[in-house]
Amino acid sequence: GQSHQLVLQIEHTINGETIDLNGKRYQNAAGNQFSIDNLAYYISNIKLRNTRTGKFYLEPESYHLVRLSDTKTITKVDLRHVPPGTYNQIEFSIGIDNDKNTATDQVGDLDPANEMAWNWKTGYKFFSLTGHFYPDKGENKEGLVMHIGFNENYRTITFTLPKDGKPVLNLEDGATTEITILADLMKLFNSPNQVDISEQTTIMVGEIATEIADNYQQSVFTIQSIE
Repeated sequence: GQSHQLVLQIEHTINGETIDLNGKRYQNAAGNQFSIDNLAYYISNIKLRNTRTGKFYLEPESYHLVRLSDTKTITKVDLRHVPPGTYNQIEFSIGIDNDKNTATDQVGDLDPANEMAWNWKTGYKFFSLTGHFYPDKGENKEGLVMHIGFNENYRTITFTLPKDGKPVLNLEDGATTEITILADLMKLFNSPNQVDISEQTTIMVGEIATEIADNYQQSVFTIQSIE
């Protein structure tokens, strides 16, 4: 039959509201005031487990750049060739796997022109957030830069279905199914690790970067609905 189309639609929120990129200030659990200008990250290696066979469908060349900025927003991931069937698990990673990470002769979403590659030695930024930090909660501001990369910060997220009354993922021939995934960016700073950006406003490697990677693995993303 026809290939099925599955769409992942990601909604980025803070405190339950759509994220505001126009200088709106937010306050995290550590009491830091910050604003967000740009967000970009890779969703990669999407896998779906077939309920009946237990086998995984792995999307080929599975690298998708998600981006939120004033000029460009991409919050939709299209999977066009998933075989019809019922699936009880979806998995994806944030970042680029080891094999591809240090080869920057790539195309499409991996093209270095997307400004998500450092260089061939260092590899890709898996997760990039830029904005401002307001150290005294007044007019003073400093640049806030999170560029999380490196193989040790590659993280895989697994959703088991059905969960909390959400339906199983049932893909029928010729139909399109949409999974809405909520990305709560406050959890990037708060859960399970509390990040204090006053300690470090440029975060690339080291302990805080790893805590942020653990936060996006464990708490930022949840499945909102399947339709």
